[in-house]
Amino acid sequence: MDNSYDFNQKGSCNGIPSEKKNNFLVSEDHGQKILSILQNFREQNIFYDFKIIMKDEIIPCHRCVLAACSDFFRYFYLVCLSLRFYDTSN
Repeated sequence: MDNSYDFNQKGSCNGIPSEKKNNFLVSEDHGQKILSILQNFREQNIFYDFKIIMKDEIIPCHRCVLAACSDFFRYFYLVCLSLRFYDTSN
């Protein structure tokens, strides 16, 4: 399974090619609705599926939010974690 991705692609926004972003029809306030729902999830402390641990602090996170906002986490989830499931050395 090839999980390679060219994050230096020209015409991209946060690693997502701009031509792919324009293929969907959504309401103009769709983004605001999503952010509001995610804020509500955070306030209710629900649907967290990942933790960032720094020294003695634990930060609960949503993987989809991290991947959407960060090339590092997108690569981490697509490549690094998927390789773990294909490891046959055990």
